[in-house]
Amino acid sequence: MVDYKEIFSSLTFTFLIGEEKLPQTIHVAAVKSLSAPLHALISNGSMSESQTGVATLEDVDVKTFGLFIEYAYKGDYETPMLAKVNRSTGTDMTSSGPISKRNRNDIPGLWKVEEAYRNFTNATGVGNGSLADHIYIGLWESFKARTFGAYPAKTPHRPDLLSIAKLYIFATRYLVEPLRQKCLATLHLILTTPHLTKNIGPQSILDLLEFAYLNTGVEPTGDLSTKSLLRDLVIHYAASKLLELSKYEAFFDLLESNAEMSSDLVKEMVK
Repeated sequence: MVDYKEIFSSLTFTFLIGEEKLPQTIHVAAVKSLSAPLHALISNGSMSESQTGVATLEDVDVKTFGLFIEYAYKGDYETPMLAKVNRSTGTDMTSSGPISKRNRNDIPGLWKVEEAYRNFTNATGVGNGSLADHIYIGLWESFKARTFGAYPAKTPHRPDLLSIAKLYIFATRYLVEPLRQKCLATLHLILTTPHLTKNIGPQSILDLLEFAYLNTGVEPTGDLSTKSLLRDLVIHYAASKLLELSKYEAFFDLLESNAEMSSDLVKEMVK
């Protein structure tokens, strides 16, 4: 629970955010229990930032830091609205849009997964039914069943996925674990809510995939380093929705531009 008395009785500290170095002020006590790295920056007397009461974070945008401030004071944040739907791939995963002439078997390695599954079912008689029933529906059910260490944030009818992903990156860098979990839970809520994914369109999904793979890798978690939880979430979703996503040429272009993503997608299919 947020202790407002402690927060508002504490000193303030100013962060200069982004390349434009826009000043954002926050109470020291609001940061103290959330982020050890940021609190060290503020309170370590041997650092120039703590002496001047000002620190610069050039690689953080104002919108992301504003969400962090909201979370620091409220213990929650409200997901921003997507400003404009990119309709280059249609308004939802079943709309016309630029349909690909390729199919999912053009994804390197994927045909081997499906062929192995067919051979197994033919030999054993296990899993009678369509391939989609036994691979993709199973992936979707396991994706829906994922759990997180926080409740999702309040979400508008057309949520901005990249804003949440950027906040996740910030929370990872500055070790704000409860906020990381909230970001993951919020993305999961959106991705498992059909009317929300329809409202934002498939291009938002592809943008999220691209962002996750360009901006994450191995992540610090306390004294440990682990595979990106954001990558793990979005590639699981992509695998579960492969039948829909593979209708779009932009999806194949994305996989071709990132071999690691393509490899992770196939690995997800055989978990």
